[in-house]
Amino acid sequence: MAERRSHLTLIGFIVAALLGVALLAVPGSPMHKKPTLGLDLQGGLEVVLKAQPDKGQTFTSSDLKRSVEIMRSRVDKIGVSEPEIRTQGSDQIVIELPGVHDQARAAALIGKTAKLELYDLQGDLTGPSRDAQGFPVAQTSIFGLLSSQQAEAKKGSPTEFYLVKVIKKGKSKEYTQVGDPAQTRSELFARPDVKKLLKGRQLKLGEMKKGYLLLAVPEHKVVITCGKDERYCPGVPNKPESTSYYLFNYDPTNPKKPIPEMTGSDLVLKGTKQDFDTRTNEPIVLMQFTDKGAKKFQNITSHLAERGRIVHSRIGGDAQNAFQQFAIVLDREIKSAPTIDYNENPNGIPGNTGAQITGIGSIGEAQDLALVLQTGALPVNYVTIEQTNISATLGKDSLQQAKRAAIGGLIAVALFLLIFYRFLGLVAVIGLGIYAAFLYAAVLLFGVTLTLPGFAGLILTIGVAADANVVIFERIKEEARAGKSVRAAIATGYAKGFHTIIDANVVTAITALVLFLVATAGVKGFALMLLIGTAISLITAVAATRAMLGLLAGFRWFDNPRFMGAAGPQHGRWLQIDFMRRRYLWFAISGAVVVISLASLGARGLNLGIDFKGGTQVTFDTPKAQLVDDVRADAQRIDPRFSKAIIQGRGKQSGGKYKSFQLRAKSVSPALGTKLRNGLESDLNVTHYGSKQVSESFGRQIARSAILAIIFSLFLIVLYLAIRFD
Repeated sequence: MAERRSHLTLIGFIVAALLGVALLAVPGSPMHKKPTLGLDLQGGLEVVLKAQPDKGQTFTSSDLKRSVEIMRSRVDKIGVSEPEIRTQGSDQIVIELPGVHDQARAAALIGKTAKLELYDLQGDLTGPSRDAQGFPVAQTSIFGLLSSQQAEAKKGSPTEFYLVKVIKKGKSKEYTQVGDPAQTRSELFARPDVKKLLKGRQLKLGEMKKGYLLLAVPEHKVVITCGKDERYCPGVPNKPESTSYYLFNYDPTNPKKPIPEMTGSDLVLKGTKQDFDTRTNEPIVLMQFTDKGAKKFQNITSHLAERGRIVHSRIGGDAQNAFQQFAIVLDREIKSAPTIDYNENPNGIPGNTGAQITGIGSIGEAQDLALVLQTGALPVNYVTIEQTNISATLGKDSLQQAKRAAIGGLIAVALFLLIFYRFLGLVAVIGLGIYAAFLYAAVLLFGVTLTLPGFAGLILTIGVAADANVVIFERIKEEARAGKSVRAAIATGYAKGFHTIIDANVVTAITALVLFLVATAGVKGFALMLLIGTAISLITAVAATRAMLGLLAGFRWFDNPRFMGAAGPQHGRWLQIDFMRRRYLWFAISGAVVVISLASLGARGLNLGIDFKGGTQVTFDTPKAQLVDDVRADAQRIDPRFSKAIIQGRGKQSGGKYKSFQLRAKSVSPALGTKLRNGLESDLNVTHYGSKQVSESFGRQIARSAILAIIFSLFLIVLYLAIRFD
């Protein structure tokens, strides 16, 4: 009776859980959630970034690869699953993000240089940015900062050039910066917006034409700003209401006295995190220094404390007015400027306790700041040259084929269970239905990004769940044939089969867990689905079907071996193979298969696609909007070799139709490229046709991680089996 009650309780919990699944899955429900789909199923956002090295900086292919690694790490930390990141040409990076809700934030964080610098504020300020006593002076415009510096700028090699628009308002003039600064004069006047404004003319330093003025930053100096959204800006008495401009000395290669005094290389990246100030409860970012950085920090703060004491002895008054500061600057913007109290820290601040950035507006801003510092600075600056929406990489036909394959597989599994296990098979099919419902709920609750590889993992776990039922049901049939009652056979079958199921699921879980922890990109999605599915299959195969059979076993009509196909001895010689007696034959067959496989790999190698080898990207426009599937069909008709090409619509779409497209395929020869172009121009009247080389989206690091994951998981499996079956 107690056992029956426990089965009823478990069934009740399962029914309640299924009602919860229905609330999540049914449209119109207050708890309804839609699954997050990957790039291959729904498309997303594409951002193209172009490297813009500093003046005199050499940009190499290793810098590009390092940038890809940092950007991939940032994407992972933002929480965007299943991104695609690849290089394009020699200086561009393309990032494709599925299902991004805050596109502006994602694009800004990924391409942020995150160049951290720590300056001796009062010591490094120069020119109009400091008064006669050495205190900071904030300028409200770039003209006010640089107008007095042009004579000095002509003497050396300027670090930056600014274009300023001059507007006369009565007797006064208003100066407005035009766009971003450029590192060279030629680069500034080559910009399309500047060409349009000046009609192709170029200005000399300090020269003004058509209301525009050219200003330069003198050699060994840089412009650093402090935004109006910051809590504090040096030299601004109250909360900033506009952007402040400062001129700093800049000599990072000086061996004796480098300026800035510290950089992001002095930080332990993993030690950077978002936290809260224990006194004010406001968000802060904690930074941890390396051993070398800690010594630098103490030396700098010791120098600032000593200078603060000297300044106070000279000016008198409130000691706080003499406290010196070091400015924490990120991408040439002042984020914080802590003061050094020479009374509390006469010998400076020990660097082993780290430092913190305060005055941050919100928790989200603090988290974003910590994120870019954790991943490290990009080796060069990047600018966004294109940002657009893209369609799914898979066409509707491919999705329909995948759905039909999944449904066909499920029907085949269900028929197998019903034919071989009869009523037990019916219980197993119901159990698989429960499993599928729970798995879908897990996808929704965990926010899993569902891609085609993830979908494959989902289908695979259904087979794992069915396999667990097969193991138990065979045990039950063996016990029933041995003369036990159906009720006793069920109890014994589950007791004996439980350990086998646990072993099989542990082996699967080990592989999935290692893949998830080590691998990235699509491999991680597959591993997560496999891991979740394996855990749920244990619940449904062991608990759900056990509870259903436990309840049914109490009925007299159920106590019949025919219900489970266990009446009489087992028939069929193909089901009674003595595997152990013919073990040498199986060893020989297995060895032959291994040898053939190795020989095939050695002779032909792996047929790697564009994800692993890179290839050619073709872009083109059509005068009339087209369906992606129609363009895909046309490319395949032009040449069957484009049947595996990735074709996406770009930009705005109407009714699923686009006017701009991109095609990515394995390296396209000039002859094949000409054939494709002629065919597209003939069939679709395409314009703006362009072709360029792109790198793999699964970099070598990802491939190596996946291979290491497989090797390590095999080691853990062998170790587990050795311990388990000692």
